[in-house]
Formats: sequence, structure tokens, C-alpha cells
Amino acid sequence: MAKQYSINGFLHGIDDYSFIERYFGGRAIKGFSSAPVTAGKKPDDEEIIKDITKIVQKQKEDVQQEIERDFLI
Repeated sequence: MAKQYSINGFLHGIDDYSFIERYFGGRAIKGFSSAPVTAGKKPDDEEIIKDITKIVQKQKEDVQQEIERDFLI
């Protein structure tokens, strides 16, 4: 539970999710795009955070821990 809270806290504190897209790309983690699905309409932050969290949870435990450490810095 604490891990989930830390990631969510970090994600709620940023406005530009392209940072996360670049971060995932650098780690060769696929499945997230910060580009809006509908042109001209900003995606819902809560949905974006859920998507990011799901992607992180699909990673191996050691990768999840590394991501958690990176997000805390």
C-alpha cells in the first residue's frame, strides 16, 4: 500500500506526462503514450495515473522497486 501511495503522490505532482513516457522509453517499457487520444482534448489525469500504475505493476518486482526509487527522488 505504501508503494502505491508513493507512486500516486509523485504522479499527482507532475503536469507533463511526457516525462513518464520518456522515462519508460529509456527503460524499454512499452504501453504508455502521453499524447492525447482525442486531438484537442486533454486526457483525464486520474485515468493517466491509473494507466501508468498498471504498467508499473506489470513489471518484475525488482524493476518496480527501481521505478519506485526513481519516482521518490
